[in-house]
Amino acid sequence: MTEDQLEQEALGWLAEVGYSTLYGPDIACDGDAPERSDYRQVVLVERLRAAVERLNPAIPAAAREDAIRQVVDLGTPVLLSANKRLHQLLVGGVPVQYQQGNETRGDFVRLVDWSAPSFPPPCRGRAREGVETLSSQESTPIPAFPLHGGRSEFCSNGLSGLNEFLAINQFSIKGAHHTRRPDVILFVNGLPLVLLELKNPADENADIWKAYDQIQTYKEQIPDVFQYNEVLVISDGSEARLGSLSGDAERFMQWRTIDGVMLDPLGQFNELETLIRGVLAPAYLLDYLRYFVLFEDDGTLVKKVAGYHQFHAVRAAINQVVAASRPGGTHKGGVVWHTQGSGKSITMTCFAARVMQEVAMENPTIVVITDRNDLDGQLFGVFSLAQDLLREQPVQAETRQDLRAKLTNRPSGGIVFATIQKFMPGEDEDTFPVLSDRSNIVVIADEAHRTQYGFEAKLKASKSPVGRVSDSVTR
Repeated sequence: MTEDQLEQEALGWLAEVGYSTLYGPDIACDGDAPERSDYRQVVLVERLRAAVERLNPAIPAAAREDAIRQVVDLGTPVLLSANKRLHQLLVGGVPVQYQQGNETRGDFVRLVDWSAPSFPPPCRGRAREGVETLSSQESTPIPAFPLHGGRSEFCSNGLSGLNEFLAINQFSIKGAHHTRRPDVILFVNGLPLVLLELKNPADENADIWKAYDQIQTYKEQIPDVFQYNEVLVISDGSEARLGSLSGDAERFMQWRTIDGVMLDPLGQFNELETLIRGVLAPAYLLDYLRYFVLFEDDGTLVKKVAGYHQFHAVRAAINQVVAASRPGGTHKGGVVWHTQGSGKSITMTCFAARVMQEVAMENPTIVVITDRNDLDGQLFGVFSLAQDLLREQPVQAETRQDLRAKLTNRPSGGIVFATIQKFMPGEDEDTFPVLSDRSNIVVIADEAHRTQYGFEAKLKASKSPVGRVSDSVTR
Protein backbone atom coordinates (compact mmCIF):
# COMPACT_ATOMS: atom_id res chain seq x y z
CA MET A 1 0.00 0.00 0.00
CA THR A 2 1.31 3.46 -0.91
CA GLU A 3 0.83 6.64 1.10
CA ASP A 4 -1.77 7.84 -1.40
CA GLN A 5 -3.70 4.57 -1.05
CA LEU A 6 -3.60 4.87 2.74
CA GLU A 7 -4.90 8.43 2.44
CA GLN A 8 -7.79 7.26 0.25
CA GLU A 9 -8.56 4.44 2.69
CA ALA A 10 -8.68 6.95 5.55
CA LEU A 11 -11.00 9.23 3.57
CA GLY A 12 -13.26 6.26 2.90
CA TRP A 13 -13.49 5.41 6.60
CA LEU A 14 -14.15 9.05 7.43
CA ALA A 15 -16.96 9.15 4.85
CA GLU A 16 -18.50 6.04 6.40
CA VAL A 17 -18.63 7.56 9.89
CA GLY A 18 -20.17 10.80 8.67
CA TYR A 19 -17.76 13.20 6.94
CA SER A 20 -18.12 14.81 3.55
CA THR A 21 -14.82 14.67 1.67
CA LEU A 22 -13.17 17.24 -0.57
CA TYR A 23 -9.90 17.45 -2.48
CA GLY A 24 -7.84 20.41 -1.27
CA PRO A 25 -6.80 21.83 -4.67
CA ASP A 26 -10.45 22.01 -5.75
CA ILE A 27 -11.32 24.59 -3.06
CA ALA A 28 -8.01 26.48 -3.17
CA CYS A 29 -8.00 30.14 -4.23
CA ASP A 30 -7.09 29.07 -7.78
CA GLY A 31 -9.17 25.87 -7.78
CA ASP A 32 -12.35 24.89 -9.60
CA ALA A 33 -14.60 25.78 -6.63
CA PRO A 34 -12.57 28.23 -4.53
CA GLU A 35 -13.38 28.65 -0.84
CA ARG A 36 -10.15 30.35 0.27
CA SER A 37 -8.92 33.86 -0.48
CA ASP A 38 -5.29 32.68 -0.49
CA TYR A 39 -3.11 29.79 0.65
CA ARG A 40 -2.48 31.42 4.03
CA GLN A 41 -6.14 31.13 4.98
CA VAL A 42 -6.73 28.05 7.17
CA VAL A 43 -10.34 28.69 8.28
CA LEU A 44 -13.10 28.09 5.73
CA VAL A 45 -14.76 31.38 6.58
CA GLU A 46 -17.96 30.99 4.56
CA ARG A 47 -18.62 27.58 6.09
CA LEU A 48 -17.95 29.06 9.53
CA ARG A 49 -20.30 31.96 8.77
CA ALA A 50 -23.06 29.59 7.64
CA ALA A 51 -22.64 27.48 10.80
CA VAL A 52 -22.74 30.53 13.07
CA GLU A 53 -25.96 31.64 11.39
CA ARG A 54 -27.51 28.16 11.77
CA LEU A 55 -26.53 27.93 15.42
CA ASN A 56 -27.39 31.50 16.47
CA PRO A 57 -30.42 32.74 14.53
CA ALA A 58 -31.61 34.98 17.39
CA ILE A 59 -28.33 36.93 17.63
CA PRO A 60 -28.05 39.97 15.32
CA ALA A 61 -25.91 39.62 12.20
CA ALA A 62 -23.45 42.30 13.35
CA ALA A 63 -22.76 40.41 16.59
CA ARG A 64 -22.32 37.15 14.65
CA GLU A 65 -19.77 38.89 12.41
CA ASP A 66 -17.94 40.15 15.50
CA ALA A 67 -17.75 36.54 16.74
CA ILE A 68 -16.31 35.39 13.41
CA ARG A 69 -13.67 38.13 13.57
CA GLN A 70 -12.66 36.97 17.06
CA VAL A 71 -12.26 33.40 15.81
CA VAL A 72 -10.29 34.33 12.70
CA ASP A 73 -7.98 36.59 14.74
CA LEU A 74 -7.36 34.94 18.10
CA GLY A 75 -5.40 37.93 19.36
CA THR A 76 -2.08 36.33 20.34
CA PRO A 77 0.99 35.29 18.35
CA VAL A 78 1.90 32.59 20.91
CA LEU A 79 0.78 29.31 19.36
CA LEU A 80 -0.32 27.37 22.45
CA SER A 81 -1.99 30.43 23.99
CA ALA A 82 -3.94 30.98 20.77
CA ASN A 83 -4.87 27.30 20.79
CA LYS A 84 -6.17 27.57 24.35
CA ARG A 85 -8.20 30.62 23.40
CA LEU A 86 -9.73 28.80 20.45
CA HIS A 87 -10.68 25.88 22.70
CA GLN A 88 -12.35 28.26 25.15
CA LEU A 89 -14.38 29.83 22.33
CA LEU A 90 -15.23 26.45 20.86
CA VAL A 91 -16.55 24.97 24.11
CA GLY A 92 -17.98 28.04 25.82
CA GLY A 93 -18.99 30.24 22.90
CA VAL A 94 -17.69 33.59 21.68
CA PRO A 95 -18.62 36.56 23.92
CA VAL A 96 -20.40 39.37 22.07
CA GLN A 97 -22.44 42.45 22.89
CA TYR A 98 -25.27 44.06 20.96
CA GLN A 99 -28.01 46.62 21.41
CA GLN A 100 -31.51 45.41 22.21
CA GLY A 101 -33.81 48.36 22.50
CA ASN A 102 -32.10 50.79 24.85
CA GLU A 103 -30.01 48.12 26.53
CA THR A 104 -26.62 46.61 25.78
CA ARG A 105 -26.93 42.87 26.00
CA GLY A 106 -24.14 40.34 26.47
CA ASP A 107 -24.38 36.90 24.91
CA PHE A 108 -22.32 34.00 23.57
CA VAL A 109 -22.20 32.93 19.94
CA ARG A 110 -22.05 29.15 19.61
CA LEU A 111 -19.55 27.64 17.20
CA VAL A 112 -20.66 24.02 17.67
CA ASP A 113 -23.94 22.25 18.30
CA TRP A 114 -23.01 20.03 21.24
CA SER A 115 -26.42 18.35 21.26
CA ALA A 116 -25.73 16.24 18.16
CA PRO A 117 -26.61 12.49 18.25
CA SER A 118 -24.93 10.59 21.05
CA PHE A 119 -23.71 7.53 19.17
CA PRO A 120 -21.80 7.01 15.92
CA PRO A 121 -22.72 4.28 13.43
CA PRO A 122 -21.49 0.78 14.17
CA CYS A 123 -18.36 -0.86 12.79
CA ARG A 124 -18.96 -2.67 9.51
CA GLY A 125 -19.21 -6.08 11.14
CA ARG A 126 -15.47 -6.71 11.01
CA ALA A 127 -15.00 -7.42 14.69
CA ARG A 128 -12.95 -10.57 15.19
CA GLU A 129 -13.92 -13.44 17.41
CA GLY A 130 -11.90 -14.02 20.58
CA VAL A 131 -10.62 -10.47 20.99
CA GLU A 132 -9.85 -8.92 24.35
CA THR A 133 -12.47 -6.76 26.01
CA LEU A 134 -12.16 -3.82 28.38
CA SER A 135 -14.52 -5.41 30.88
CA SER A 136 -15.74 -8.87 31.70
CA GLN A 137 -19.09 -7.50 32.80
CA GLU A 138 -22.11 -7.47 30.51
CA SER A 139 -22.40 -4.18 28.70
CA THR A 140 -25.41 -2.38 27.32
CA PRO A 141 -25.31 -2.49 23.51
CA ILE A 142 -24.69 0.86 21.88
CA PRO A 143 -27.68 1.87 19.75
CA ALA A 144 -26.86 1.41 16.08
CA PHE A 145 -27.81 3.69 13.22
CA PRO A 146 -28.96 1.79 10.10
CA LEU A 147 -26.50 1.22 7.28
CA HIS A 148 -27.51 1.44 3.64
CA GLY A 149 -25.14 0.58 0.83
CA GLY A 150 -22.11 0.66 3.14
CA ARG A 151 -22.83 4.25 4.22
CA SER A 152 -24.58 5.33 7.38
CA GLU A 153 -27.61 7.59 7.42
CA PHE A 154 -25.92 9.26 10.38
CA CYS A 155 -24.36 12.44 9.00
CA SER A 156 -24.02 10.89 5.54
CA ASN A 157 -23.98 14.40 4.01
CA GLY A 158 -21.45 15.72 6.52
CA LEU A 159 -24.15 17.22 8.74
CA SER A 160 -24.81 16.07 12.31
CA GLY A 161 -27.41 18.18 14.04
CA LEU A 162 -26.42 21.70 13.06
CA ASN A 163 -22.75 20.82 12.58
CA GLU A 164 -20.86 20.19 9.36
CA PHE A 165 -18.05 17.61 9.31
CA LEU A 166 -15.64 17.83 6.40
CA ALA A 167 -12.46 15.86 5.59
CA ILE A 168 -10.08 17.54 3.12
CA ASN A 169 -6.94 15.94 1.77
CA GLN A 170 -3.93 17.74 0.28
CA PHE A 171 -4.86 21.10 1.82
CA SER A 172 -1.90 23.35 0.93
CA ILE A 173 -0.96 26.02 3.47
CA LYS A 174 1.53 28.83 2.93
CA GLY A 175 3.67 29.95 5.84
CA ALA A 176 6.21 32.76 6.10
CA HIS A 177 8.85 30.86 4.12
CA HIS A 178 7.36 27.50 3.13
CA THR A 179 4.22 25.98 1.64
CA ARG A 180 3.25 22.65 3.18
CA ARG A 181 0.46 20.17 2.44
CA PRO A 182 -0.80 18.05 5.36
CA ASP A 183 -2.36 14.77 4.29
CA VAL A 184 -5.85 15.14 5.78
CA ILE A 185 -7.47 17.89 7.85
CA LEU A 186 -10.88 17.50 9.49
CA PHE A 187 -13.01 20.64 9.61
CA VAL A 188 -15.96 21.12 11.93
CA ASN A 189 -18.09 24.10 10.88
CA GLY A 190 -15.18 25.45 8.85
CA LEU A 191 -12.60 25.13 11.65
CA PRO A 192 -9.55 22.84 11.10
CA LEU A 193 -9.79 20.89 14.37
CA VAL A 194 -8.00 17.61 13.54
CA LEU A 195 -4.86 17.00 11.45
CA LEU A 196 -3.81 13.56 10.21
CA GLU A 197 -0.28 12.95 8.95
CA LEU A 198 0.29 9.64 7.18
CA LYS A 199 3.42 7.85 6.06
CA ASN A 200 4.02 5.25 3.36
CA PRO A 201 3.42 1.78 4.86
CA ALA A 202 5.72 0.22 2.30
CA ASP A 203 8.72 2.44 3.14
CA GLU A 204 10.63 0.98 6.09
CA ASN A 205 12.30 4.36 6.62
CA ALA A 206 8.99 6.24 6.85
CA ASP A 207 7.52 4.90 10.06
CA ILE A 208 4.96 6.49 12.35
CA TRP A 209 7.57 8.62 14.10
CA LYS A 210 8.52 10.22 10.81
CA ALA A 211 4.91 11.42 10.74
CA TYR A 212 5.39 12.84 14.24
CA ASP A 213 8.58 14.59 13.11
CA GLN A 214 6.73 15.97 10.10
CA ILE A 215 4.12 17.57 12.36
CA GLN A 216 6.88 19.23 14.41
CA THR A 217 8.18 20.73 11.16
CA TYR A 218 4.69 21.89 10.23
CA LYS A 219 4.33 23.61 13.62
CA GLU A 220 7.41 25.69 12.82
CA GLN A 221 6.61 26.40 9.18
CA ILE A 222 2.79 26.68 9.02
CA PRO A 223 1.80 27.52 12.62
CA ASP A 224 -1.52 29.19 11.74
CA VAL A 225 -3.35 25.90 11.18
CA PHE A 226 -2.30 24.66 14.62
CA GLN A 227 -3.94 27.59 16.39
CA TYR A 228 -7.21 25.75 15.70
CA ASN A 229 -6.02 22.20 16.21
CA GLU A 230 -7.66 20.05 18.87
CA VAL A 231 -6.23 16.63 18.04
CA LEU A 232 -3.21 15.37 16.09
CA VAL A 233 -3.13 11.91 14.49
CA ILE A 234 -0.09 10.11 13.08
CA SER A 235 -0.06 6.77 11.25
CA ASP A 236 2.01 4.55 9.01
CA GLY A 237 -0.88 2.30 8.04
CA SER A 238 -0.45 -0.43 10.63
CA GLU A 239 0.15 1.80 13.66
CA ALA A 240 -1.71 4.95 14.64
CA ARG A 241 -1.36 7.38 17.53
CA LEU A 242 -3.29 10.38 18.84
CA GLY A 243 -1.84 13.32 20.74
CA SER A 244 -2.02 17.02 21.57
CA LEU A 245 -0.30 20.10 20.25
CA SER A 246 2.17 20.24 23.16
CA GLY A 247 2.58 16.48 23.58
CA ASP A 248 5.96 14.86 23.02
CA ALA A 249 6.28 11.56 21.19
CA GLU A 250 5.72 9.36 24.23
CA ARG A 251 2.41 11.14 24.89
CA PHE A 252 0.99 10.07 21.53
CA MET A 253 -1.24 7.09 22.31
CA GLN A 254 -2.98 4.23 20.56
CA TRP A 255 -6.76 4.26 20.42
CA ARG A 256 -7.61 0.59 20.85
CA THR A 257 -11.40 0.47 20.91
CA ILE A 258 -14.47 1.65 19.05
CA ASP A 259 -17.28 0.93 21.49
CA GLY A 260 -15.37 0.97 24.80
CA VAL A 261 -15.84 -2.77 25.32
CA MET A 262 -13.80 -4.62 22.72
CA LEU A 263 -10.07 -4.03 22.29
CA ASP A 264 -8.52 -4.03 18.81
CA PRO A 265 -11.86 -5.00 17.19
CA LEU A 266 -10.49 -4.73 13.64
CA GLY A 267 -7.24 -6.54 14.33
CA GLN A 268 -3.79 -5.60 15.53
CA PHE A 269 -2.71 -3.90 12.30
CA ASN A 270 -5.81 -1.77 11.68
CA GLU A 271 -5.09 0.88 14.28
CA LEU A 272 -5.90 3.84 12.02
CA GLU A 273 -9.37 2.58 11.14
CA THR A 274 -10.05 1.79 14.79
CA LEU A 275 -8.97 5.31 15.78
CA ILE A 276 -11.12 6.93 13.08
CA ARG A 277 -14.19 4.93 14.05
CA GLY A 278 -13.49 5.11 17.78
CA VAL A 279 -12.79 8.80 18.36
CA LEU A 280 -13.08 10.79 15.10
CA ALA A 281 -16.64 9.68 14.35
CA PRO A 282 -18.66 12.90 14.83
CA ALA A 283 -20.57 12.03 18.01
CA TYR A 284 -17.48 10.61 19.73
CA LEU A 285 -15.41 13.58 18.60
CA LEU A 286 -17.88 16.11 19.97
CA ASP A 287 -17.91 14.42 23.38
CA TYR A 288 -14.11 14.16 23.34
CA LEU A 289 -13.52 17.82 22.45
CA ARG A 290 -16.00 19.09 25.01
CA TYR A 291 -14.91 17.12 28.06
CA PHE A 292 -11.56 15.42 27.41
CA VAL A 293 -9.23 18.23 26.32
CA LEU A 294 -7.64 20.27 29.08
CA PHE A 295 -4.99 22.93 29.52
CA GLU A 296 -2.78 23.27 32.58
CA ASP A 297 -0.68 26.32 33.36
CA ASP A 298 1.58 26.26 36.40
CA GLY A 299 4.06 28.59 34.76
CA THR A 300 4.29 26.56 31.57
CA LEU A 301 1.16 26.07 29.48
CA VAL A 302 0.52 22.40 28.61
CA LYS A 303 -2.30 20.83 26.62
CA LYS A 304 -3.45 17.33 27.57
CA VAL A 305 -5.91 14.97 25.89
CA ALA A 306 -7.44 11.81 27.31
CA GLY A 307 -6.69 8.26 26.19
CA TYR A 308 -9.27 5.69 25.17
CA HIS A 309 -9.35 4.11 28.63
CA GLN A 310 -10.04 7.47 30.29
CA PHE A 311 -12.65 8.46 27.71
CA HIS A 312 -14.68 5.27 28.06
CA ALA A 313 -14.19 4.98 31.83
CA VAL A 314 -15.74 8.40 32.27
CA ARG A 315 -18.61 7.69 29.87
CA ALA A 316 -19.43 4.43 31.67
CA ALA A 317 -19.13 6.07 35.09
CA ILE A 318 -21.49 8.88 34.10
CA ASN A 319 -24.17 6.39 33.06
CA GLN A 320 -23.76 4.48 36.31
CA VAL A 321 -23.79 7.58 38.52
CA VAL A 322 -26.94 8.95 36.86
CA ALA A 323 -28.71 5.61 37.35
CA ALA A 324 -27.49 5.26 40.95
CA SER A 325 -28.74 8.75 41.88
CA ARG A 326 -32.30 8.19 40.66
CA PRO A 327 -35.10 7.41 43.13
CA GLY A 328 -34.68 3.80 44.13
CA GLY A 329 -31.10 3.80 42.83
CA THR A 330 -28.24 2.03 44.58
CA HIS A 331 -26.28 5.25 45.33
CA LYS A 332 -23.17 3.27 44.29
CA GLY A 333 -21.32 4.67 41.31
CA GLY A 334 -18.78 1.88 40.99
CA VAL A 335 -15.01 1.50 40.82
CA VAL A 336 -12.53 2.60 38.14
CA TRP A 337 -9.26 0.69 38.44
CA HIS A 338 -6.06 2.37 37.21
CA THR A 339 -2.57 0.97 36.91
CA GLN A 340 0.27 3.23 37.99
CA GLY A 341 1.01 5.98 35.48
CA SER A 342 -2.19 5.49 33.48
CA GLY A 343 -3.53 8.99 34.12
CA LYS A 344 -5.86 8.62 37.08
CA SER A 345 -5.92 12.35 37.82
CA ILE A 346 -6.98 13.17 34.25
CA THR A 347 -9.77 10.58 34.47
CA MET A 348 -10.99 12.11 37.74
CA THR A 349 -10.83 15.65 36.36
CA CYS A 350 -12.68 14.77 33.16
CA PHE A 351 -15.28 12.81 35.11
CA ALA A 352 -15.88 15.77 37.42
CA ALA A 353 -16.26 18.13 34.46
CA ARG A 354 -18.60 15.75 32.68
CA VAL A 355 -20.82 14.99 35.68
CA MET A 356 -21.04 18.67 36.67
CA GLN A 357 -22.60 19.44 33.28
CA GLU A 358 -24.82 16.36 33.11
CA VAL A 359 -28.37 17.72 32.94
CA ALA A 360 -29.83 14.69 34.74
CA MET A 361 -27.63 15.41 37.78
CA GLU A 362 -29.16 18.88 38.26
CA ASN A 363 -25.98 20.82 39.16
CA PRO A 364 -24.37 18.30 41.52
CA THR A 365 -21.80 18.86 44.23
CA ILE A 366 -18.52 16.94 43.90
CA VAL A 367 -16.70 15.76 47.03
CA VAL A 368 -13.17 14.44 46.40
CA ILE A 369 -11.76 12.36 49.25
CA THR A 370 -8.18 11.21 49.76
CA ASP A 371 -6.54 9.50 52.73
CA ARG A 372 -3.39 11.64 52.97
CA ASN A 373 -2.76 15.36 53.08
CA ASP A 374 -0.12 15.19 50.35
CA LEU A 375 -2.50 13.39 47.98
CA ASP A 376 -5.22 15.91 48.80
CA GLY A 377 -2.87 18.73 47.88
CA GLN A 378 -1.63 17.08 44.69
CA LEU A 379 -5.09 16.28 43.37
CA PHE A 380 -6.43 19.67 44.40
CA GLY A 381 -3.60 21.22 42.40
CA VAL A 382 -4.54 19.20 39.30
CA PHE A 383 -8.18 20.26 39.57
CA SER A 384 -7.24 23.89 40.21
CA LEU A 385 -5.21 23.97 37.00
CA ALA A 386 -8.20 22.70 35.01
CA GLN A 387 -10.71 25.41 35.87
CA ASP A 388 -11.56 26.06 32.22
CA LEU A 389 -12.71 22.47 31.88
CA LEU A 390 -14.42 22.28 35.29
CA ARG A 391 -15.98 25.76 35.11
CA GLU A 392 -15.72 25.79 38.88
CA GLN A 393 -13.07 26.79 41.42
CA PRO A 394 -12.43 23.80 43.72
CA VAL A 395 -12.04 24.44 47.46
CA GLN A 396 -10.27 22.51 50.22
CA ALA A 397 -11.80 21.76 53.60
CA GLU A 398 -9.17 22.77 56.15
CA THR A 399 -10.76 21.25 59.26
CA ARG A 400 -13.67 19.01 60.24
CA GLN A 401 -15.69 22.09 61.07
CA ASP A 402 -14.78 23.70 57.75
CA LEU A 403 -15.90 20.56 55.89
CA ARG A 404 -19.27 20.62 57.61
CA ALA A 405 -19.68 24.33 56.89
CA LYS A 406 -18.95 23.78 53.20
CA LEU A 407 -21.35 20.85 52.80
CA THR A 408 -24.18 21.39 55.29
CA ASN A 409 -27.33 22.57 53.49
CA ARG A 410 -25.38 23.42 50.35
CA PRO A 411 -28.10 23.78 47.70
CA SER A 412 -26.06 22.80 44.61
CA GLY A 413 -22.75 22.95 42.77
CA GLY A 414 -19.22 23.15 44.05
CA ILE A 415 -16.15 20.91 44.19
CA VAL A 416 -14.93 20.21 47.74
CA PHE A 417 -11.69 18.40 48.63
CA ALA A 418 -11.20 16.68 51.99
CA THR A 419 -9.25 13.89 53.61
CA ILE A 420 -11.16 10.91 54.99
CA GLN A 421 -10.04 11.84 58.52
CA LYS A 422 -12.21 14.96 58.41
CA PHE A 423 -15.28 12.74 58.37
CA MET A 424 -14.53 11.45 61.90
CA PRO A 425 -17.11 12.28 64.58
CA GLY A 426 -16.29 15.06 67.00
CA GLU A 427 -15.15 14.36 70.54
CA ASP A 428 -18.69 14.76 71.84
CA GLU A 429 -20.32 12.72 69.03
CA ASP A 430 -20.92 8.99 68.67
CA THR A 431 -21.56 9.14 64.90
CA PHE A 432 -20.87 11.56 62.10
CA PRO A 433 -23.97 13.67 61.41
CA VAL A 434 -25.86 13.74 58.10
CA LEU A 435 -24.72 16.87 56.25
CA SER A 436 -27.17 16.64 53.35
CA ASP A 437 -29.91 14.35 52.10
CA ARG A 438 -29.51 15.45 48.46
CA SER A 439 -29.23 12.66 45.91
CA ASN A 440 -26.90 14.58 43.60
CA ILE A 441 -23.76 14.76 45.72
CA VAL A 442 -21.07 12.73 43.95
CA VAL A 443 -18.22 11.40 46.09
CA ILE A 444 -14.93 10.52 44.37
CA ALA A 445 -12.65 8.46 46.63
CA ASP A 446 -9.01 8.37 45.54
CA GLU A 447 -7.10 5.14 46.27
CA ALA A 448 -10.44 3.55 47.24
CA HIS A 449 -8.91 0.09 47.71
CA ARG A 450 -7.20 1.20 50.92
CA THR A 451 -8.71 0.00 54.18
CA GLN A 452 -9.06 3.52 55.60
CA TYR A 453 -12.27 3.96 53.61
CA GLY A 454 -13.92 0.87 55.11
CA PHE A 455 -14.90 -0.49 51.69
CA GLU A 456 -13.17 -3.83 52.36
CA ALA A 457 -12.04 -3.89 48.74
CA LYS A 458 -10.92 -7.23 47.34
CA LEU A 459 -9.41 -8.14 44.02
CA LYS A 460 -10.69 -11.23 42.29
CA ALA A 461 -9.99 -12.77 38.90
CA SER A 462 -12.80 -13.89 36.61
CA LYS A 463 -12.95 -15.23 33.08
CA SER A 464 -14.56 -13.16 30.37
CA PRO A 465 -16.81 -14.82 27.75
CA VAL A 466 -13.88 -14.96 25.33
CA GLY A 467 -11.63 -16.72 27.83
CA ARG A 468 -9.54 -13.76 28.91
CA VAL A 469 -8.81 -13.28 32.58
CA SER A 470 -10.04 -9.93 33.82
CA ASP A 471 -9.64 -8.27 37.22
CA SER A 472 -12.60 -6.75 39.01
CA VAL A 473 -13.11 -5.05 42.35
CA THR A 474 -15.73 -6.12 44.86
CA ARG A 475 -16.85 -4.69 48.16
